[in-house]
Amino acid sequence: MKHTLTLLCALMSFVAAVAQTQHSIVIDEQSFKAVQVDARTGVGIDKIPHDNSNRPCARIKMHINRMTRAEIDGLRVYPVGGSVVVMKQTVAAEGNGLIIELTAKEPTRFYLHHDKYGDSNEVSLNLEGDKEYRLSAQLNIAYPIVVNSNVKGAEVYVDGVYKGMTNDSYTLTINDILPGEHRVMVQHGNTKNEQQIDVSAENIYFRIEVSAATTHPQYVVFKVAPYNAVVLINGKNYVPDGEGVVTLTLYNGSYNYQVLADEYYPQNGTFVVSGEKVVMSVDLKPAHGWLSVGDSGVLKGASIYVDDKHIGKTPISKYKLASGEHRVMVVKEMYQTLKSTITISDGENFNYTPTLSADFATVTFDAGAECDIYVNDVLKGKSPWTGELATGAYIVEARKEGHRSTTLSQSISATPAKQSYKLDAPSPIMGSINVVSSPALGEVYVDGKFVGETPLMHNLLIGEHEITIKREGYVAIKQNVTIVESKVSDMIVELQKGVSTQNSSVKNSAATPNNVIEYVSRDGKIDITDAINKFGASVISHTWDKTTGRGVITFNKDVTTIGDDAFSNCKSLTSVTIPDSVMTIGKWAFFYCENLTSVTIPDSVTTIGGRAFAYCHSLTSVTIPASVTAIGGRAFAYCYSLTSVTIPTSVTAIGDYAFYNCTSLTSITIPDSVMTIGTWAFSYCKSLTSVTIPNSVTTIGIGVFYDCINLTSVYCKAITPPVSSISVFGGNGSGRKIYVPMQSVKQYKKADGWNKYKKHIVGYNFK
Repeated sequence: MKHTLTLLCALMSFVAAVAQTQHSIVIDEQSFKAVQVDARTGVGIDKIPHDNSNRPCARIKMHINRMTRAEIDGLRVYPVGGSVVVMKQTVAAEGNGLIIELTAKEPTRFYLHHDKYGDSNEVSLNLEGDKEYRLSAQLNIAYPIVVNSNVKGAEVYVDGVYKGMTNDSYTLTINDILPGEHRVMVQHGNTKNEQQIDVSAENIYFRIEVSAATTHPQYVVFKVAPYNAVVLINGKNYVPDGEGVVTLTLYNGSYNYQVLADEYYPQNGTFVVSGEKVVMSVDLKPAHGWLSVGDSGVLKGASIYVDDKHIGKTPISKYKLASGEHRVMVVKEMYQTLKSTITISDGENFNYTPTLSADFATVTFDAGAECDIYVNDVLKGKSPWTGELATGAYIVEARKEGHRSTTLSQSISATPAKQSYKLDAPSPIMGSINVVSSPALGEVYVDGKFVGETPLMHNLLIGEHEITIKREGYVAIKQNVTIVESKVSDMIVELQKGVSTQNSSVKNSAATPNNVIEYVSRDGKIDITDAINKFGASVISHTWDKTTGRGVITFNKDVTTIGDDAFSNCKSLTSVTIPDSVMTIGKWAFFYCENLTSVTIPDSVTTIGGRAFAYCHSLTSVTIPASVTAIGGRAFAYCYSLTSVTIPTSVTAIGDYAFYNCTSLTSITIPDSVMTIGTWAFSYCKSLTSVTIPNSVTTIGIGVFYDCINLTSVYCKAITPPVSSISVFGGNGSGRKIYVPMQSVKQYKKADGWNKYKKHIVGYNFK
């Protein structure tokens, strides 16, 4: 009892402090209203005396909640402004009220003060003399109360709301209880006791006992499905364990329960504890179903959206959806977007088989033979070209080297399904060559074809041509000559017997191969600044022909390197010839040359740097010379058109991400020289179907073949454990197999982590 008194004293001190600092009296100005308007209303009031200055006064009858009459008697009215006089303030004869008589004016301002509760808010009222008004106020203060019982763990409810359980001292402190009457219930097991209490500053401690003669609690076990359901018993929340089981003890009595789970129908009910263990099994009925979308025909690879959320690409298998209507959208390139509404029933697997309408046509563009067809500036192939084009507007060009291109603007619709269009053939662009020899009558060959004897004036297509002059008994002379539109290029030579002489004066002739880089580009925008770092030599000249797109960069010495960023982001570059003197292709050298279709890598190159050809979307094939020993990280990443790669036996390491996202790559031969295959080296190569890892490989990075969806097996001839579909397929190895020699299986069984990946390992007798 001594401890209880100490707690009570402490709480009383706390309440007093709270009352002084945190709570106030609130006057509700919105409640202000007149009792009468004038004497003619028929409502009589007592005569209201004038103030000391003979000014009319008004009467306010204020009702105050949550204050005792004694507390109301302690209130004082304080005018604001100095000209208002309070003539009377008294406690009303009945109820909780205060009667105030004071000078009437517009406005009349005042506030209330109580020594214990402090000041109220200030009000501003328009008062008329000899009139009576009503006004309300209340004491906004709450108290912490203490409920003391005779048992530990008793449940305490105030006005029907659960507040907690009594502690080891059999008490529960409840904060923020407003003054006035409340109903308190203490329940222990199936025994409870209710009392009406009156809370005030002087009355915050309450003793409520219950009968301790209840039976012992019994076990109650709920088994629920799904396992993530929530169990409510008499409003209390219980979370099942990992197998959907809730275990608790309850006293005898009747209890309400509710089992809830997302996308399931709730189940409610009651159960009774009467001296024995209670076991309840609740299997909720699903309020959801599943959506499945196949990938047959044109549906293969279509993107599926449900209620504006992308859920993946076909095939979609049993994607969980709440029961009811859903908006489904099917999106696939070259087909019209399909929008529809589906209805998912409880527990149903809805097989959705939409029909897509073509949004393309099979189009043929014919400009005659021996020319290239470009559609929207992208090379499609040789004329006549046939392929599929989505509906829309296109600019079609027929191009041929040394010829003037022809253009067709054409709008393509989905009907008819097959369409054909004619273009004018490219027209030749001509220049001339004047060939003079001494002695005369030398045979003239252009690109290996005999055209006449010197002296000779001959028309040729613009561009570079090989001119050869022969005469019996004389040394043949061969020169490369660039023909320019409407101009004459002179080739004047002196033939000599027995001596190789080239005393020719050739306009627009080609330079020495190893100090020249030739390229083809639509705009000629090649950055040759910082040439020493980029190419290992200084630039002497840089020419570009707008008609042919041919560019020539001439250096002061042999080019030894294609340095870092040398041709990076040259998006109009279509081809490059690298001199035989180049030994290194640096990092980012041809990065994002998205229209580069061909590149010749000479046998002199030993190193291909990281990202050297990354994002070269149009590059279709690459032959890596036998001089190269390492392929840098991401060297050919995102080369979407790359279908085949030849890796020579000189290569020992394939870098991280080297062929990442080469989605058209169908085959890759890894030679016996390779010892290391880097992380994610061939990931997302969706067209790969089979790969053999040679005996030389000792290290394979994580995710080497991640998302290679058509690659179902990998053959590892001699690699030591551990290797698994987890490492090779990067966690995406479900249903895929790693084939290893039968004699290696015992080694794998001894390796750490065998149990994780043993289901993916298959023994195989390699020859």
